[in-house]
This record gives sequence, C-alpha cells and structure tokens, in this order.
Amino acid sequence: MTIFRVFLLVTLVGLPVMAHSTAPRQDSELEPLIDELRALVATAERQNLADPSLIARLRAFMAKHDFPWKHSVFSDDFRDGNYTVNPAWEVLEGSYRIDSRYGLVARPTLANTRSRRSNSNDLAAQIFSQLLQQRKRSDSGSTNAPQTVARIQVEQRIANAFAVDTRVSAIGQGGELVVSVAQSKTLPETAAYRLTIQNTVAEGVVLTRRTPRGDLVLGSHGQALQPNQRGYHDFQWQRDKSGHMTIAHNGTTLFSVRDNGIRNAFAHLILESQGAETGVRSVRVSGATP
Repeated sequence: MTIFRVFLLVTLVGLPVMAHSTAPRQDSELEPLIDELRALVATAERQNLADPSLIARLRAFMAKHDFPWKHSVFSDDFRDGNYTVNPAWEVLEGSYRIDSRYGLVARPTLANTRSRRSNSNDLAAQIFSQLLQQRKRSDSGSTNAPQTVARIQVEQRIANAFAVDTRVSAIGQGGELVVSVAQSKTLPETAAYRLTIQNTVAEGVVLTRRTPRGDLVLGSHGQALQPNQRGYHDFQWQRDKSGHMTIAHNGTTLFSVRDNGIRNAFAHLILESQGAETGVRSVRVSGATP
C-alpha cells in the first residue's frame, strides 16, 4: 500500500501544470503517463492494493485528462496538391483549389437548389432554412444578396463519438465555414451536427443539430477570436460516448454541451462555405480505438 501511494505521488508530480489545460486535447507527454497510470490502477484494484475511494479518484482523474480518440479515421493537409485522392473529396457545390499557404480554398457560387430533393417535407425544411438565413443576414446588417455556397465532402464512417480538428486559414468578410458530420450528403441533411464559424459583424461560433424542421442551436460563442502565432485558427471539436461535446479554439475551451439527438454513426464529413471564400489548411478526424 505504501509503495503504491509513493509511486502515485512520483507519477503525478509532473501532472498539475498539464492538468489545468483549458481544453481537452491529446498531449504527447501526458498520454504515456495516463496509460501507465491506467495499468497501475488496474493492478492495484485487482490485488486490493488501494482503498476504493482512491481508485475512484484516480479513475475520475484519468477520465478528465485522457484522450480516447486515438484511432485516426482520416486526415488531410492538402500538401499533395490534390484533394481528389487519399482521401477522395467530392465537390457538391461551388469550386475548390489547393493553395500552398491556405490549403483547401473554397469559392462559393450561387446555391444549386436543383440538386435538392423536392418532396413536401424537404421543401418545407428548405423554406424554413431560407427564412433562418434571411433572419441571420438581417440581424448582421448584411444585404439580401443571393446566397453563395460551396460544399465538399468525404464519404467515411465516423463513429458517434469522435474528434474533429480543423485548422482554418481564412474566412472572407461576411462569410461562414460550416464543418458537419452527417448521415447524408444530400440537402437538406436531416441528421447532422454542424459547427459554424462566422466572420461577420457579430463574429462567433455556433454548434447546431440539423433536424427535419431546421437547425437546433446547442451552444455558441459570440466573441471575436484571435489567430495563433502562425495566423491560423485551430478548432477542436470532441464528442464522447455520452453525447458530451466540447468546442475549443487554439487550445481554449469555448463551450461544452450535451446532446443525444443523434445516436448512430455518421457517414460523411462535409465542409461548407457560405458568402465568401474560405481556406482550410488541414482537417483530421479521430475516433476511439476500434
């Protein structure tokens, strides 16, 4: 028992600084310690080397600072100059090109409504979505100019618990970049979580769940965000098995929410640009070890 406690003190002595990280993230120095601590706790519990209250506190500590999304689903930094292979991105609307500084650059065009399904339920959802967009433009003081859109997607199974890391290099004035995990790539997506990053008068970040009736706002952050030293905006979006989601920017948590409106896996990662050109330097999707 004494040896076990001494070992824990020695193991944890280097953790306090990292333990106060403002956002959950994968840390190359912290992860080996967490893995070692997990094995030690399992042994101590199996051999009755520690009291249950200590074991419980240690498990709570590991749950708080562990990074369970260690399985790489896919990633792309667009440095090969080709977005059509490895992974294969499919352009749904607008046009895209690769830039050595900005990565994947979207050029929105007038929204293509002809590709959208035309049954009554979808038509109602489209009208509702258009009304929301009009209200957003009115609230931000922008004009009623026709909406321009660019959409691109990767077809890839993404578990219900996931981590999406997006490095944003640019969003034009008045534009938006939407990162979505969706069960369908057709419009309107009826089962999707959408992270909207805005560059408007009221700059902000909004997390929504798309439903047949429109977008349900789950959480938001309404203050201007500063780029990191390299001029990028790094967004970390994590969702665990309980439906708890955390949105962070450059390592700082913006907000956390819990939602279980979608319980099944997703089939697509979609990047959508509205109103202005956007640049995505890199994107990475991770999941729990299968």
